Parts: sequence; structure tokens; C-alpha cells
Amino acid sequence: MARNLRFQSTSLISQSLSRINKFVAGLSVANPSSSEPLLGIGFSAIGLSAIRVATIGLATVGIATVGCSGPITKAPVDLVAAVAAQTTTAQTTTAEPTTTQPTGPTTTTGETGEAPEPANAQPQDPAKTKPDAKPATEKPAAAKPAADAKPAEAPLDESIDVEALLAARLGTDDLDLGWIRLFDGQSLLGWKSTSNANWKVENSEIVATEGDAGFLMTEVRFSDYEIELEFFAEDNTNSGVFLRTSDNPEDPAKDCYELNIAPTDNPFPTGSLVARAKVSEQVDEPVGQEWHSLHALVDQGHIQCWVNGQQSVDYNDTTGLSAGKIGLQFREGKIRFRNIRIRPIGYSVLPNANKSDWNEPA
Repeated sequence: MARNLRFQSTSLISQSLSRINKFVAGLSVANPSSSEPLLGIGFSAIGLSAIRVATIGLATVGIATVGCSGPITKAPVDLVAAVAAQTTTAQTTTAEPTTTQPTGPTTTTGETGEAPEPANAQPQDPAKTKPDAKPATEKPAAAKPAADAKPAEAPLDESIDVEALLAARLGTDDLDLGWIRLFDGQSLLGWKSTSNANWKVENSEIVATEGDAGFLMTEVRFSDYEIELEFFAEDNTNSGVFLRTSDNPEDPAKDCYELNIAPTDNPFPTGSLVARAKVSEQVDEPVGQEWHSLHALVDQGHIQCWVNGQQSVDYNDTTGLSAGKIGLQFREGKIRFRNIRIRPIGYSVLPNANKSDWNEPA
């Protein structure tokens, strides 16, 4: 019986490793060291920045960002811990059945899976004991005790509410139009900071209050698109939303489109494209300490912007700036952003096309 139990344990380990290997193979994701892609085709129903990977036991549920969010993290799987835990459970289950004699006292099996000897049994000759009869409780060499195994790292912060992420999905009408989320409301997944500004998430908002001037940048570039967001600024706040920007923009007249958020005494008040076009006089001045909307349409060299639904800029560019990242700026004063979403335009599926047939922006 001990030999049979050991065979079952070994078989169980083999089957577990096979299943886990297939499971891990299914979680393959983009190489974080790969170059940043331009916006391609195909987008998820959740939106660009949702949602990492949630792990429950050995079953993993993934809601991945598709198309433009860059590398996606995955939950590491500890094979040794998983196999050891499953093997221990199987051994315990195998060792518990009882054996009943038809005409005699009932005897129960012990930890070794064999019935105990009667009280009047003769001692066994050690020389006649089979050398390969080992206790069934001995674990195979391939499986270390679960207590000694390194636990798998949690793929999500405990503060992430997966149910809330799912509930924040865009409506069917927006999805049909091609809108996707750039900010999931709970994390900065898909974004990276370029300075020590204290970018964080509060109340489903991206917030910065102090630190050196810098940006919170998307991890990939975009070409032609429509973008919408809301901002909350103090009276003295100087911030902005940078479109088609480089990682370190130096001249807004050449290497980005800076949709400014600034007081009226600034040369380019809120709604202007810095160094390119000043906000229209027909636009009402946004009041400080309130939420306001920004909307921009970036279509090849034609750039249009709106503040609270009023068109602030209609600008045609001849510099040939065709693609870049999207950056939220922290410069002076507290700034908050929320409900950031994007609708790529000008892309279509190429059936049965090779990569050489694709025409991507430079």
C-alpha cells in the first residue's frame, strides 16, 4: 500500500506540473524591456489602463489592457508551493479511508495507510521486511513543504477593488464609438512620472500637490485621436495636458502641443496651445476650485480644443509632429484630473495583412 501511495503522489506531481505549465504559458505578456509601440488596432472593453491580474488560489482572472497600454504585469506562480500543497491534500485524502472486517472488530488505518496490528500479533522479523516499504507520509523529493516555499507575490495592491473596476466600464454607446479609458480610477497603471512630484490616486482622481515640475506620461505614443478629461485647479495653478509630446519636451512650439491650464494673466491662459495659438476670446474664463472639462481633437496637422464645450483653439500645424505621448503636467499649484478617456481615429483592420503592409506613424 505504501508503494501504491507513493506512485499516486508522483503521478499527481507530474499532472500538477503539466497543468501549471499550461496555465503559466497562457499568462504570457509583453516583454517590459521591449520598445514602446505606437497605437495599433484592437482595444479592450474595459479601456486602456485597466486592470492588471487578479489571483484567487491557483485560478487567475486577467483583464488585460489591449492595444496601447504597454507592458502588463502578471501574477508569478510558485510551482513548488502549488505542487506541495496539492500533494499534501491528496495524501491526507488517500490515508483516511477505514477498513471494516465482515465478522470482527472494526479497525481504522493509521497515518501510513495500513491497518494496525492486533494486540496478540507476533513481532515481525526485521530481516523479512521489504526494504522498499517506506512510510506513505514521506513527501517526494520534488515537492518541498509548503511552509518552506516562497509565497507568490500579490499582483494587486489590497486597496484595488476589482468589482469597482468592472463597474467603471464604459457604456455600450461609448464602446461602439471607440472610446477607451486611459485612467482606471484606482491606480496609475499605464502611466509613469518624470519627476519626484507626488502623483497619486485619491477619490478616483489623479492628484499632484508638491514636488519638482514634471509630467505623468502615458507609457506609449499616440498619433490621431480625440481625448476628453476633467480638471480641478486652484487659482494660481499652472498645469496642462501635453499632446503628441516627447519624453522631455523643451519647446512647445516644436516637440509637443501644450493644452494649457493657467490663470488669465498668463500669456496663454487655459484652453490655449502654448507658443502656437491663444484661447479664443469667446471662451468663458474657468472659475478656480471647480471641475472643468477639456476636449481635444488631434487629426494629422489639425488641432482643435474645447473648454467646457466652448471651442478655444482651431489650429493647423505644419511642423510635421505626427505622434507622441500624452502627459499631465505638474508645475505650480495643486492639480487634479479625472475621467480621462481617448478615442483613436484613422485606424482600420487590415485582413490577412503582413506587418510590412502596415503604415504606422513615424
